[in-house]
Amino acid sequence: MRQIIRSNALFFSLFLLYIIVGIALLLTHEKGELELWVNQRHTTFADFFFKYITNLGDGTFCLIMAALLLFVRFYYSLLALLPLLSGLITQIFKRTIYAEARRPKVFFSDQRESLNYVSGYNFDELSCCNSFPSGHTTTAFAIFLAFAFITRKSYWGGVFFLLAVLAAVSRVYLLQHFYVDTFFGALIGTSSMLVFYWILEKKRVSEIPFFQKKLF
Repeated sequence: MRQIIRSNALFFSLFLLYIIVGIALLLTHEKGELELWVNQRHTTFADFFFKYITNLGDGTFCLIMAALLLFVRFYYSLLALLPLLSGLITQIFKRTIYAEARRPKVFFSDQRESLNYVSGYNFDELSCCNSFPSGHTTTAFAIFLAFAFITRKSYWGGVFFLLAVLAAVSRVYLLQHFYVDTFFGALIGTSSMLVFYWILEKKRVSEIPFFQKKLF
C-alpha cells in the first residue's frame, strides 16, 4: 500500500493537507457557520458552475466513465465502477446510524428567506434528512482517485484532487450538506478506494487476460 501512495504522492499529499485544514475548520467553527459564510458569497457564475460540477459525484458519472473506459481497458472500467461500492458504504451509514441527521434545509428553516438558492435547488426542492456523510463527495473522491491510479501521472493527481474538492464544495454551496458531511465523505471515498485498489493489485487482477482486453 505504501508503494501505491508513493506512486500517487501529489494526490495523497494534497489529501493530507485537506484533512489537516478540515480538522482545523471543524474545531474552530460551529455547525452552520461555514455553510452560511459560503451561502452569503453566491455569484451568478458560481451558481451555474456548482450546479453542474456537483454531478461529478453522481453515480451516473461513474457509469458513464466506466462505459467509456471499456474502449481503453476493461480493468480501468472496473476501477471506475468501484466508487459505487464506496458510495454504498456511505449510504449504509446514511440509512442506519445517521438516518436522523438533518440537512441544512431543516437546520436553517427559520432563516429560509435570507438564504441564497440555486435554480433547481430552491428551499422546497432540497433534501431534508440523511445528511451525514455526503454520498456525492464520497463518490467524487473515489472516482478521481481511481483516475489518478489509471493515469499514473503525478500532475494529473493534482488535477483530479482539485475536481474532487470542487464537487465537495458544491454540496455545501447548494445547501445540500454541511461541511462535516463532505469532510467525512472525502475520508470514506479516498480510504475505501485505496483499499479496493490495493486488493486488486495484490491479487494481480490487472494481469488477468480478460481485464487486459478492450472493446474493439
